Amino acid sequence: MENAFPVARELIESIFGLTVQALSTAEDYERFCRENMLHPVQQFFRAEDLRKLSDSMQEGDVVYIQDQFQIDFIIFCWDGQSVLLGPFCTHIFSRGDCMQLLKKLTLSAGLYDSLLSYRDRFPLMNFSSVFHITTSLIKLISDREYHFHTIDYASVSEGYVKSDETTIRQQYSQFICEHYSAEQQFMHSIQTGDSESALVQLQHLQRGFQSFKKLGTTLENERIAAAIVRTMVRIAAVRTGLPTLSIDMLSRANTIATKKAKTIDQIYAEKEKMVIAFCEEVKAHNEQGYSHLISSVIYYMEHEYDEGITVAQLAEEFHVSPNYLTSTFHRETGQTPTDYLRRIRTRQARRLLLTTNLSIQKVSEKIGIDDSNYFVKLFKKDYGMTPSQYRKQYKL
Repeated sequence: MENAFPVARELIESIFGLTVQALSTAEDYERFCRENMLHPVQQFFRAEDLRKLSDSMQEGDVVYIQDQFQIDFIIFCWDGQSVLLGPFCTHIFSRGDCMQLLKKLTLSAGLYDSLLSYRDRFPLMNFSSVFHITTSLIKLISDREYHFHTIDYASVSEGYVKSDETTIRQQYSQFICEHYSAEQQFMHSIQTGDSESALVQLQHLQRGFQSFKKLGTTLENERIAAAIVRTMVRIAAVRTGLPTLSIDMLSRANTIATKKAKTIDQIYAEKEKMVIAFCEEVKAHNEQGYSHLISSVIYYMEHEYDEGITVAQLAEEFHVSPNYLTSTFHRETGQTPTDYLRRIRTRQARRLLLTTNLSIQKVSEKIGIDDSNYFVKLFKKDYGMTPSQYRKQYKL
């Protein structure tokens, strides 16, 4: 049975993201508490108290604990050591929840951001799922009868006041103000092309709205939420002067992906992908300083290079004459549209040569050139060797 524990622990952590730890020495307890404690008020994360609890337990005891910050654990004794599942959280935590809890514990509001970030470290799981995982693990490693107990440190603190109607209205007003502020920060991050900051703000927006409502969610609700985020991103992108074509293509891609998504996690992932893509485009646009026309043409070529693009077609697409397009493009970029498109195509061809086993003809077709001999000529112009020679020399 002992050999089954490491395998079961690895499976639980891989599938559910739920940490499973065996604590036996004083160093184990110290390490666990040091890695997981945010504030001394968390009695369960004091190594001495955790050790005392463990020593007081007998084989067969299973204890569920929720600490002062509403962080959850399950602990049981097995083979002379304590097995601990967690930390995990059983519900989403809103900004209002955070402020109310800090007030309840008479702690400084300065812990606000730290507490929200702290809780984000742990998986969000319903209790019944964790209880089922625990009992399954116990059955696998032991044949003992187990008895379940609960310790709720969260209810020990004094000062909690049940919200009346007036308090709820005040909390809702505060939530709206905070949510609006978060939206503005999110849009500002898009406008500056800061994808890291934008993703952090996106997480705050999602968590805050869902947790305040205290409702479950559905695929349709999340598709609506994705459309709202998409609108905010589009508005922010317009403010930066990002070409309309770029905005429409990125937005359309997210709309299609969201409709095809089969799970809420997929919708979240597509939203994050869209935010990153917009930030990259905004950042590139701000750094290049090209005109609206040339930025749009470049974006079109970079995303439609596999089509039969000509200067005449580009001019028609953007409602200018071919001569005007060519002269303006050359003035701003130092290249003709044809040369710029060639370099896009050969760069993509180089990637395919190094990462796939496609034939030269197939690579040529993938980048929008039907004549493979012409493709070889263009590639050699940019890289000084044929596609076959390049693949042979550089492909691992």
